[in-house]
Amino acid sequence: MPTEFEVPLLDDEGAISPKFEAALAKIFRRYASPTKSKPTSTATTEKPSIVRDVSLSKSVEEDSNKEDDESVDALFDNCLSMSREDLERFSSDTNGQSMTDETYTEITEFFDIVEGDRLTFKGFLQLYQLQTENDEEETARDLTSWGFDKNLELVATRKEQDGVVEEGEPVPKEELTGNGQGGERKSESENAKSEENDGTD
Repeated sequence: MPTEFEVPLLDDEGAISPKFEAALAKIFRRYASPTKSKPTSTATTEKPSIVRDVSLSKSVEEDSNKEDDESVDALFDNCLSMSREDLERFSSDTNGQSMTDETYTEITEFFDIVEGDRLTFKGFLQLYQLQTENDEEETARDLTSWGFDKNLELVATRKEQDGVVEEGEPVPKEELTGNGQGGERKSESENAKSEENDGTD
């Protein structure tokens, strides 16, 4: 079943498309943390043949922004990677579930890692390349939950979708209805009636 996206997630050869790569880079940065040791990637075991080598996509296509492309390329130096804690937070936000030990073991065995157990950006791409090949609908659900539109443009953060306002951001007017620390808020008609009653006392 085709997804609702108007841009391909994988190209004709099964590699991650530049647009999809840029979208995954935004999500990876959101959850990854600095790699402590010298960032030299390694794999603990030979990867299965179904996991193709990820193309670094150095060329800039007509619909790509050069600055964004260079920013994505910078992630391949492995200065950022995802620890078990990072992956737990990612899994909880994406699927609403904690990551099982079995899943974590598979990730560290079959995808590109550093420091023995930290997932690199290349490994993150490999993970989503494999998932998309096997279940594109699941990847589409992940992208939608992260706030990407049908053109793979980020239009809302997950917190915005859930009605949570980021610290320092103005609170939308529609969010100001309901209960607050000062108790239940009254409507204008209720306030007017209350003022009338006060005047008759």
